[in-house]
Amino acid sequence: MKLFHIIKLIVFFCILIVAYRYVRMFSEEFKKIFDISWYQFLIFSLLILISLGINGLRLKILTNIFNISLKPKEWFGLSVVNTMGNYLAFKSGMAANSIYLKNRHNFPYATFVSTLAGSLIIVLLTVSICGIMASSIITYAYGKFNLLLTIMFLLILLCVALLLFLPRLSEHTNRVVDFFIRIVNSFNRIKKDTKNVQWLIFIEFCSLLFFSLRLWYAYRILGLPIPLIYCLLMSPLITLSSLISISPADMGVREAIIGFTSQFLGKGFSQGISAASLDRFVSIIWIFTLGIMFSMILFKRKDGTKNI
Repeated sequence: MKLFHIIKLIVFFCILIVAYRYVRMFSEEFKKIFDISWYQFLIFSLLILISLGINGLRLKILTNIFNISLKPKEWFGLSVVNTMGNYLAFKSGMAANSIYLKNRHNFPYATFVSTLAGSLIIVLLTVSICGIMASSIITYAYGKFNLLLTIMFLLILLCVALLLFLPRLSEHTNRVVDFFIRIVNSFNRIKKDTKNVQWLIFIEFCSLLFFSLRLWYAYRILGLPIPLIYCLLMSPLITLSSLISISPADMGVREAIIGFTSQFLGKGFSQGISAASLDRFVSIIWIFTLGIMFSMILFKRKDGTKNI
């Protein structure tokens, strides 16, 4: 695992170097990001805040399964803190959330982490369905077909279908195998609450939709209108990359995926990078503004001192 973390750091620094060179090469293209009007900024901000709210509702539903009822300031605040933390270090946002839930609601760290792992099956299910549907519509309506993407989404759906019906499994000595066993066992515990599982599936589809709307609007701001269905193909790919977590908050990775997908769809690599960078720019403003505020609100003891 240490080797894997070293590889991730090397890849991250390579991404930073490439990103720096790319920004210098296409500086004129990136200047358009700062030409956004106040009206466009407000609309974009609304889409981003809704996305953060959706992430918070996901956390609320997961904790509901364990009879923990989070207040709006908690589930929304923890969503923002989680996102901000992921910019600062790998998985530090999840660590902050787990510490808060342990201290305020006596929710064990191990249970929280395993519950998130179990919910990955639902994430993969929605990602594969959305990816297959978007790919099919783009092929039919625009004549653009990518065999690799289609096979990838179909394989993910097939694997998820198998995992859905696996019984509870025994622990394994191999760490990789044991990781997948924990995911299956956690999902088996989650799926007993049918109502909340249905809400989770709905929330995941909403998350994909609103991220797609953010990209769609970013392209429009830059004067590059594209069909929403194109963005609905990019959104599942971004979600998959976030699960691997090569760099903090997918910095560079998200932009590259959108750039390459944009190139495949005939909208240009640099234009895709610009749209992704605009989304990143506006997101960071709100994430760090709200993240600092909610960190002060949530992570304080009753005597006013910080909890962490």
